[in-house]
Amino acid sequence: NDYTSESLTAYGGASNLNASNITITKSTPTTLSGIPAHEISYRENLEGSELMKKQIWTIIDNRVYVVTYGADASQYMDYLPDVDRMISSLKIARVPPELTNSL
Repeated sequence: NDYTSESLTAYGGASNLNASNITITKSTPTTLSGIPAHEISYRENLEGSELMKKQIWTIIDNRVYVVTYGADASQYMDYLPDVDRMISSLKIARVPPELTNSL
């Protein structure tokens, strides 16, 4: 919850120099690889181009996993079904604690 709150603040907060270029259109709990996660969708105006993006994140064993899809706004929906299938097929394996220090 803390990471999500901080991330949402960064996207729209005054500390983000690009905040005026980003509009969050969706923010909802979800799952990633069967683990509780958070998903946002947003529009971003980048150097005159209108982009749409989707981002999902989760935290496993103190590591943040982030999946981001972005496309020109006119093409975003064309690829979204394929992206959603890829995201739903993603498997994140937990690293055994004894191997964590060697990464």
